[in-house]
Amino acid sequence: MANNKLSSSNRARRIAEFIAGPWSIRPIGFGVISAFLNQFSDVRAAVSAGRAPVMAWLESFPSSAAIGLSLGLSFAALAWAMRRTEPLRRKQLIYHVGIALIAIGFAVAYGLFYNRPFKDVPFNSVRVYLAIMVVSIIFGVGEKRVRAQASRAESALAEVDRQRSLLLQADEDTRREVADLLHDRVQAGLVVANLELNKISEKLSEQHKAEIRSIVAELEEIRRFDVRDASRLLSPDIAVQGLNHCISELTQRYRSTMQVSVQLDEYHSEFPVEKLLAIYRICEQGLLNAALHGNADHCLIRTSTESDGTVVILVENNGAPLSEKPHTAGSGTAVIDAWVSKFGGTWSLTNSGSGQVQLRATLTT
Repeated sequence: MANNKLSSSNRARRIAEFIAGPWSIRPIGFGVISAFLNQFSDVRAAVSAGRAPVMAWLESFPSSAAIGLSLGLSFAALAWAMRRTEPLRRKQLIYHVGIALIAIGFAVAYGLFYNRPFKDVPFNSVRVYLAIMVVSIIFGVGEKRVRAQASRAESALAEVDRQRSLLLQADEDTRREVADLLHDRVQAGLVVANLELNKISEKLSEQHKAEIRSIVAELEEIRRFDVRDASRLLSPDIAVQGLNHCISELTQRYRSTMQVSVQLDEYHSEFPVEKLLAIYRICEQGLLNAALHGNADHCLIRTSTESDGTVVILVENNGAPLSEKPHTAGSGTAVIDAWVSKFGGTWSLTNSGSGQVQLRATLTT
């Protein structure tokens, strides 16, 4: 029994708080609705009395416009007073007192203008008050739902951005771990293997010794160049070597199949390392796309910095043009999208007018 009383009390409190508001005040909306309702009522009455619809509409328009303007200004004053009030209870008091005064003023003015009996003012005031409350609640509930949906959308976008940042970090961490593995353990293992092979060769004949030394030389070349280059490409040390040097090493990977020209902006030295890494990864994916999907034999990398600090990255190649059919996004485009989104930019992959396939990306923050 006590629980039922408590539940009823809570329900009544929620209803009272719901009605108390304060709800949304939209001066323009209230003014337009008031003018429209008055115009509709007057025109209907005039047409019923035998007036032509067009003439009835024209004759009623000035009074309807005056009503809409006066009510709009009244609600604007109420909204201004509410904005200057902080405590909730005081704001609720101003809200309801203001609506009541507007309703009374409207009922009095309406009665004087249309020669209505003064005894109808209290009843008409209550009607206007309730009508304003209903419209205000409708506006308020609609805005509340829109704000809730916008908040959920913003939260979802924030979560997507967070997950994207985590994916980028995980990708870079994995690359760094593999690069460290190649640089430390694999290179060390190759050094030890070469030493052991040299020891073994000392016990063999000159012919076999020459064969072993040839193998050792080949392994040493793999250790010094292939493993080292793979390690640097996986996780370039941009902070130490700089963006120009790292991209130069990246282009050397394609020197046997594709001529790559590089034109980098001179302001890159002022950027943080993470932004330089974003530029590097976007260029890396652009080169990979040109070689793998376009079979290009020439590619141009160009970067520039606009007056507002926006970095523009262009990777153009003369490979096969893009198909007009929609294609499934791969891991490369996912990497580009993640880096571009992290810095609040945009990107596109299109066929340019000069017959080139162009990857264009911007980094704004």
